[in-house]
Amino acid sequence: AGKIVQPRAISRDSHGVPRLMAAANITGLVYIDMNYNGEFDSSDRAIPEVRVWRDNQVMVLTDARGYYRFDNVEAGAHTIRAELANVPAGFVFSGSGEHTLAVMPNRENRSDFGVIKTGQIEGKVTYMDYSADPEHPAESPFPDARILATGGRDTYSEGNGLFLLGDLPPGDYELRVDPATLPKGYVVQPASYLVRVKPGATSREPRFRLVIPPKPVIVIPAPPQVLRAPEGSGASGQPLRQ
Repeated sequence: AGKIVQPRAISRDSHGVPRLMAAANITGLVYIDMNYNGEFDSSDRAIPEVRVWRDNQVMVLTDARGYYRFDNVEAGAHTIRAELANVPAGFVFSGSGEHTLAVMPNRENRSDFGVIKTGQIEGKVTYMDYSADPEHPAESPFPDARILATGGRDTYSEGNGLFLLGDLPPGDYELRVDPATLPKGYVVQPASYLVRVKPGATSREPRFRLVIPPKPVIVIPAPPQVLRAPEGSGASGQPLRQ
């Protein structure tokens, strides 16, 4: 019911000789990796109606089983990108949301996208109150401290001193307090925290304390004193240094 060979399936090589272009297909799966093993198995769950793009030009939706398919794809390098729009909240791709495939005819050209839960970091900021007793300051929660994290993320401590960084892709994050939000004369202890975020887990390690560092003690050495033996003591009268 039509031509066996489509006109666009025929091209010419560098010598002008016609050759037949064999079309290929690209398939894949978008799923929630429940056990974080990087493979789709019985414990995982497929995600339907996720937008998947080929070369940012052609878009398809995953079906009820989480599968997508591109047909009549020319051989060569192609970019496959999945969107997070229809992925449940609190999930991110376990790797990159964009893959590059070297597509070949007569073979399986597949690109799967695993999705995993995000993690979060909870912490607290306190300050030492020296107003009542400078020798024995009281520790109190500190609000409105800006917490900076790797990747341009930030948040602020609340009235009780607690702060939360949520929807974090698993990985390592360095946290520190923005110096611009510190009271005058105070410093942060420790200066930073390195926290590892795991999928679906909450890390409660960071505890920042604001303190006023002690003033340095400057020791001025006393000049040497010259002592003389009293007259008539029978000493030689030579000065003695102490």
